[in-house]
Amino acid sequence: MEKDKSILAIIKRHYMITLILPFITSLNLLISRGLMIENEMSFFYQSLDIFIIGTLILFCYKFLFFLLKWEVKVAFSLLLIPFFTMFFFTLFFDNYGINEDTIHYRLNKKKLLKIIEKSNSIAQDGKGKLIKIPMNGTYIGCDKYLIYDESDQIISPNGNFRNIDYVNIYNKMTDKVDVEKAYSVRSYLMEKHIYIVHFCLDTGQ
Repeated sequence: MEKDKSILAIIKRHYMITLILPFITSLNLLISRGLMIENEMSFFYQSLDIFIIGTLILFCYKFLFFLLKWEVKVAFSLLLIPFFTMFFFTLFFDNYGINEDTIHYRLNKKKLLKIIEKSNSIAQDGKGKLIKIPMNGTYIGCDKYLIYDESDQIISPNGNFRNIDYVNIYNKMTDKVDVEKAYSVRSYLMEKHIYIVHFCLDTGQ
């Protein structure tokens, strides 16, 4: 009896490759990127990286295995479907606010709350405590901070960012750091009064 070679049948028959491993890999990518924010050389981060590389090698091995058996449709399905599945899970996680920033915050919450508690407010407007803690792991032309804003104006739709929406840019010509007004601000609520905020210049992207 000839096997059903429809896409759904292939996904069902090879669910470990098409569903389970892409889910674990997507989650591992988020966790490893969350760990990388603070320490790019952490053992756990490197271990997750090795797992992800191993998974990609397994995808390629399965592709070649079925290709050599002349099961071309199965081979290309097992090569492409896992990447579509990982893309779907990435969108799913992002839709529910699960990303490297939220993972980093949850893993380091106790330490970050202590820093907030001990830090002096930088507020200049008298509208409640304001703490700004620099973070790594952002994009070119952007600065990222963990911000404690007692007034919650950091997410104001009117663009009132309490005069902290600036980006530090290293100027090679002068060997100094220039401070420029942010073109866009993206705020992500972690919990009450606490946000991770990206201040970005207009890079044309």
